[in-house]
Amino acid sequence: MKPIFLQASEISQEQTLLLLALFALIVLIVLGIFYIQTLASTLQIISDENRKIPSSNMWLLLVPVFNLIYHFIVVGKLGESLSLEFKKKGIYHSESRPGFSIGVAAGVLNIASILPDELGILSAVASVICWVIYWIRISSCKASLLSR
Repeated sequence: MKPIFLQASEISQEQTLLLLALFALIVLIVLGIFYIQTLASTLQIISDENRKIPSSNMWLLLVPVFNLIYHFIVVGKLGESLSLEFKKKGIYHSESRPGFSIGVAAGVLNIASILPDELGILSAVASVICWVIYWIRISSCKASLLSR
């Protein structure tokens, strides 16, 4: 009978890679949940007449493959909602649709990350960078709305 716990020397390279991939997936899901919560809570503080997409729809971003396209809809509708709310509250913002450009860039690069070899890897890294910048930008917009 084999012991339940394997010694480090008994773990193959494939098993190690599988564990790393599983860990990365869990981290991405947790980060995704926090990201979606930021988007949803930002939409919730926008007045009903300026909200162009329901905040509950943000959770559709957890649906694999569908999220690749839906992200563009979210970026557009959230940018439009923020723009209208900023105008209503008299808050100046340098972008006509806050976060739109960097959000679209994140989405395009995310899709491009499917490409093989170095181009896919570079696209994936650039996508994560743009995604984080977009997330920070939306958080900043939320803070601006909360301060008024």
